[in-house]
Amino acid sequence: MIRLLFILFPILFLGGPMARGEEFQSIAPFLDDREAANYGETLGIGSAVLIGPTEVEVLSYQTLTLEYTVGDAGIEPGGGIRIAMRHVHRWTDPQTNDPKADGYLTVSTVEGASPTLIAGDQGLFKRYHPWQHLVEV
Repeated sequence: MIRLLFILFPILFLGGPMARGEEFQSIAPFLDDREAANYGETLGIGSAVLIGPTEVEVLSYQTLTLEYTVGDAGIEPGGGIRIAMRHVHRWTDPQTNDPKADGYLTVSTVEGASPTLIAGDQGLFKRYHPWQHLVEV
């Protein structure tokens, strides 16, 4: 199992300032992440759950598992998922080279597929995008 993280980027303003008393109308199709995930599940793209402690000490080391269950739509050959973590969390960059170093990450499947894991520098994406730690499976 692998689980997918959906990220939505609402655009706050499309025009000039709002008139006094005018209600803001977002163009984002969902009010929150849960609503987006529920919609994705209805499309058959799968679901995700984060497994780990519910409380942690600040700046402590933790092991977390993101479990993605592929939905009825499946994953196309050559396709995959992206997992992005917001940069403000102060986690180390994900890496796959040294199991004893910070940020080490692995991927496994229950169906015997041979996943490829890509973690590392994403160039301009990492510098200017708020979701800076990107992992592709």
